[in-house]
Amino acid sequence: MAWETLSPHWNAVAFTMFIICIIAYVGGGVSMIGTFLGLDVLSMSGSGLSMVISILLVAPMSYGFSMLLLDYVRRKEQSEGAVLASWQNAIENYSNIVVTYVLYVLILALIAIPTLLIGSFILSLAYAMAPFVLKDHPDYSAREALRASRHMMRGHKWELCVLTLSFIGWFLLCLITFGIAFLWVGPYMTTAYAHFYEDIKPQEEVAEAETV
Repeated sequence: MAWETLSPHWNAVAFTMFIICIIAYVGGGVSMIGTFLGLDVLSMSGSGLSMVISILLVAPMSYGFSMLLLDYVRRKEQSEGAVLASWQNAIENYSNIVVTYVLYVLILALIAIPTLLIGSFILSLAYAMAPFVLKDHPDYSAREALRASRHMMRGHKWELCVLTLSFIGWFLLCLITFGIAFLWVGPYMTTAYAHFYEDIKPQEEVAEAETV
């Protein structure tokens, strides 16, 4: 279903993914150069720059990109300015997206060591739908979005795990092509997640209606 959804849009999504990756690797590139030259100051400043870019730029841009793919899944009419429109939506919800991302990373980091990464993996599945939840509920706070995703994923985490594992072959292709294939695999996987969200969302809405 994800492949069919992206069929008319492969060039656009690959180019958009390329832009996001370039921005994401700016800080990381500075850090790598510092490490290679043995300049600890440059390496540390590059790591800090990478973190800032990830929080302030990459997270909102990735959110906007995910929302674009969700619109494709929902078969909404897309114009040539659809990508810019999706990022404009991210700008309008900028602070909430950034706070949600920071809270998400902090939760996973805090639980990673005591649970030997197992807890972080399980929580990453539980919180995977948070960006899509924010799309449908822009009034939600970061905490509410994460909690709604966790509630939605009850009984579905194994299904999402299996879906993720089905991309192992594609991940190997990314390694073989030195990451180039990720320009297509990344959007492909996110679109599959968007379809997954659309599949479980009606079940969640019915469950909420029954509890009211």
